[in-house]
Amino acid sequence: MDKQEICPICAEGHISAQVQEIESDYKGNKAMLPLHYKLCDVCTSDFAGAAEGKRNKRLVMAFRQRVDGL
Repeated sequence: MDKQEICPICAEGHISAQVQEIESDYKGNKAMLPLHYKLCDVCTSDFAGAAEGKRNKRLVMAFRQRVDGL
């Protein structure tokens, strides 16, 4: 059986990993980036933990490097 993580905000619900395409704009260049976060099924809070924040930062930095030609 898969153990679900308890929501750190309400301590009642279970959180699930989510991905949403968000438009990012850098120096006039736009791209849709798949940003990661967690969502509680009870209090509906959404948040990014350390792992999601790190992944999202890498995606944004890679996009900016492509725009800058690096």
